[in-house]
Amino acid sequence: MMLIVALVEAIIEALPSLLEAALQIIATLVTGIGEALPELIPAAVEMIVALVQGLVDALPMILDAALQLILGLAQGLLEAIPVLIEALPQIITSIVEFLIGAIPQIIETGIALLTSLVDALPEIITAIVTVLPQIITGIITMLLSALPQLNEGWRQNHSPP
Repeated sequence: MMLIVALVEAIIEALPSLLEAALQIIATLVTGIGEALPELIPAAVEMIVALVQGLVDALPMILDAALQLILGLAQGLLEAIPVLIEALPQIITSIVEFLIGAIPQIIETGIALLTSLVDALPEIITAIVTVLPQIITGIITMLLSALPQLNEGWRQNHSPP
């Protein structure tokens, strides 16, 4: 235990020196990068230009690969159409059978939804009645503020040429 305490105390005592050394390293690193930037930026630009040129040079190969992909997709779809057409009656039958089997559940859910709406109708009506004055006020305010534009539009459409 004494060893750990002594180690922690030594670290705390050396912390200002360690911090100063770390700051010196960071300052030296930043200065070095700053001094190297005039050389690094042109090199980075050259690298980007080379990369773009490589992509441009590869465009014919990329186009060929894309066309092969599209042709393969089209051929695969054409070969799959007969299989899909053959399976279509079974797929349709399965969907129809599922829907017929689900009709009781659909009806039950519809009745539950309708019942919930009917049960909530008094609350819905109360909420609408509560905000109705605000809605009416908003509509009246909007119409009153739009009267000049409405009047001008009416005059333009109903004035003699």
